[in-house]
Parts: sequence; structure tokens; C-alpha cells
Amino acid sequence: MLATIQPALAESDQRARAQSLFEEARAQMSQGDFGTACDKLAESQKLDPALGTLLNLALCNEQRGRTQDAWQQYTHAAARARVVGDPERERIANEGAARLLPSLRRLEVTVTGVVPAGAWLRIDDVPIDLQLLEGGIPIEFGSHELAWGAPGKRVFTERFQVSPGEGAQTFVVPALVDESELTSTVTIQAAPTPTPIPTPIPTRVRWPLVITAYGLSAVGASTAVVYGVKASQAWDERNRICEERCTLAAKQAGDRADSYAWVANGAGVLALAGAALGTFWLLSGGTSNASTHAALSAAPVPGGGYAQVRLTF
Repeated sequence: MLATIQPALAESDQRARAQSLFEEARAQMSQGDFGTACDKLAESQKLDPALGTLLNLALCNEQRGRTQDAWQQYTHAAARARVVGDPERERIANEGAARLLPSLRRLEVTVTGVVPAGAWLRIDDVPIDLQLLEGGIPIEFGSHELAWGAPGKRVFTERFQVSPGEGAQTFVVPALVDESELTSTVTIQAAPTPTPIPTPIPTRVRWPLVITAYGLSAVGASTAVVYGVKASQAWDERNRICEERCTLAAKQAGDRADSYAWVANGAGVLALAGAALGTFWLLSGGTSNASTHAALSAAPVPGGGYAQVRLTF
């Protein structure tokens, strides 16, 4: 006897709670607080499903701006009113659904292959009755997310855009695959950048370079010898004159000695650089990765004149 009374009391409390939520929601709707009112109506409908509550929930969502939810609730309310034989509420529900239809576009979801047992469909996390797929689902304009799954199958999800337009918009969902099936992931790696292979300079190019370098070296060496001798002679002449008295002629002889020494030093640098470059090109095989530079700069050396050579290989 006690076991029979307890469920009856619990059901009575549940209905009382649903009725309280319904009355609170109606009051908040009259004050324009549709967000709170819709939440309370939805909870009341879960506790104690009723045709009047469902109609009020549809109206609340319509006022709230949730057109798609309101249309579905009006549609379900019309079907339930038809079943229970309530033509007045059926008329109200059908008028509400028709009022919202211009703000929606019909979405036709086509399933590839056979629909698995226990399959389900959600749009924006709202369950969709699969029986509605045959006639299409009115849906709001904008971005939506569709989820399609079944027990033991991998869930398919994808976002899509509903745009205003004539006729229905079609969305094709693929056949569901078993969760046990493994998908192979192919990782494509970029090929490593190959290391450049030095390109040898052809032999016919190397020999002219070697000959030219040694030729410049020979010219520089001979010029250095000639002007070195001239510089020595001019310096001797200057010293000889200055033994008695350093006159203007002695100064002029000293200036000539300095000039000859400059030329001799420069020619010597040219001779050294040419010899070094010619030897390098001869021994290196002429590969293009061998970079050779001759850097010339002037620095004082004892006895007068400036000369310095720096070779970088």
C-alpha cells in the first residue's frame, strides 16, 4: 500500500511544480521577460507535458526571436491538438506556424545509403524528428551546425549556411562509418632543400684566368724592379748632393726617389697578388664555391712608401 502511495505523491508534487512554473512564466511574459519565461515553460513542459504549455512555449520563443524553435513547437502542438480533438488549439498552432514560415527556408536533408538503427539528427544541438526529413525542415537564415550519428557509429558534424532564396536548400549527409574503423592519416612532409652542388668552372675558362694572373704578376714584378732601381739611383743622387749642401736639386732628387718607390711598391703588390691568384686557380680545380678575394691596402713600410696585400681564400 505504501509503495503505491509514494509514486502518486511524487507525481502530484511534480504537477504542482509544473503548474507553478507555468504561472510564473505567464507573469514574466506579460512583463516582457521572455528569456526567463521561456526557460520556465520548457522546464514545466518536461515535468508535466501539456498542450497549453507547449503553445505558450511556442508563443514565447516567437516573441524571443527563436523562430525555428517556435515553428517546431507550433507544429508539434497542432499535431497533438489534432490527436486529442481540440480544433481551436489546432487552428491557433497552425496559424502560428504559417506566420513564421516566411522567415524560414526549408532544408532538405538527404541521407546517403541506409539509415542505421537508432540514428539521430541534431541541428544546433536541437534533436530533429527523422520523420520530418521527407517534407523538409524549416530553418532560420544564417550559420548552423548539423550533427548526424547512430549507436556504434562515428558522429558526422559540419557547419553550413542557410541563405534566403526560392525553393528548398539541400544538405547531403554521408553514410555513417563504424567507430572501430581506423582512418589512416597521411602526413606529407616537405622535401628537404637539396644542398647546392658546386659547379666546376670548365677547363677552357680556368687556364685563361691562370695565364692572365701570372701575366699581371710578371708585369708587376718587372715594373717593380725597374722603378726600384730608379728610386735607388735618385736617392743616391740626393745623398751625394747633400754631402756638400742640400740644395733644391737635392730636394727634387728626393721627391723623385719617393715617387719611384711608390710605383715600385704598387707594382710589387700587383706581382704578389697575381702570383697568388694564379697559383690558387691552378691548384683549386676551378670550383665555383671557392671564393677568392685580393684586398689591397696601404700601410707605411720602413724606408718610405706604402704597400700591403691581404688575400682571402
